[in-house]
Amino acid sequence: QRLVEVPELTVVTNSVRVADVFHRAHDGRQGRATVVLTGGVRTPSDSLVGPVADAAIASLHFDLLFLGVHGISERAGLSTPNLAEAETNRRLV
Repeated sequence: QRLVEVPELTVVTNSVRVADVFHRAHDGRQGRATVVLTGGVRTPSDSLVGPVADAAIASLHFDLLFLGVHGISERAGLSTPNLAEAETNRRLV
């Protein structure tokens, strides 16, 4: 929520919740942040995944990534029970 006050920030997200936080904080005002929502199929965790999201992500470059996952293991790495979400996360990383 602190990021909503960063001027001229561009946020690329596949999270409906993150996009909503920025939308509510700016209430239609210009000049604060640009939010790009990847598109795709909505999961129970409010992520947008699938071929549309993956194609959008593949066409972009990110300077910094905040990634939510369901599990982290030294042996298995990052994990999620949703295969489409796992593929989209893999493309983000």
